Amino acid sequence: MLRKLITLYRIVFFAWCGLFLAVALIVGLGFFIAGDTPKARETGLMMALGGLFCSIVFAGNMALALENHELLKRIAKGQGGADRRG
Repeated sequence: MLRKLITLYRIVFFAWCGLFLAVALIVGLGFFIAGDTPKARETGLMMALGGLFCSIVFAGNMALALENHELLKRIAKGQGGADRRG
């Protein structure tokens, strides 16, 4: 049951990151294209780049947490010690 919940959480979180990325890029590029002033265009570009950066950071953080979880499970089973030794 716990594995199913973790898998569901993983799918939902990465889908949310993808949706966040798509919305940030669409809205940012919309502001960039339709901006009346250079400041509005710059704001749109910063929204697109900021959304890209945030989604990469969120997804990367989640991937590291999941990898850490798997390594801790292997260490608890006694199989992870060989990974750290030369």
